[in-house]
Amino acid sequence: MEDHASHRKVFLKVLITNVAVFLAELTIALYSGSLTMLSDSFHVFIHIFSSIIAYISETGFLKLEPAKLKKYSALINVNLFFISAGVILKKAVERLDRPLDLEIGWLFFVIASLGLFANMYGAN
Repeated sequence: MEDHASHRKVFLKVLITNVAVFLAELTIALYSGSLTMLSDSFHVFIHIFSSIIAYISETGFLKLEPAKLKKYSALINVNLFFISAGVILKKAVERLDRPLDLEIGWLFFVIASLGLFANMYGAN
């Protein structure tokens, strides 16, 4: 059986990976104007939050019961999802009137691939 220290190491690695991917995707989304990349960066931000909660649950932070922590985490995750979906929807509706010329180049696809690999890494 694995101990809490090894779980914390895994959660920390996933957290660092997610932060790097979030920053890269957000940067390229703002540069390119891509709503797809922006929505994926929000998706990764939710993963960051989940990784932080998982890490905290392994440390026994503030003596919170893991079950309560997971319950509150799920509630916050759902709310973050709806907030990010609302932001994306608002931007999409704005673009119906004023479409943008997107700046999508090779770096966009490199960052998108990085996001895909980070999701696969975090799922293991």
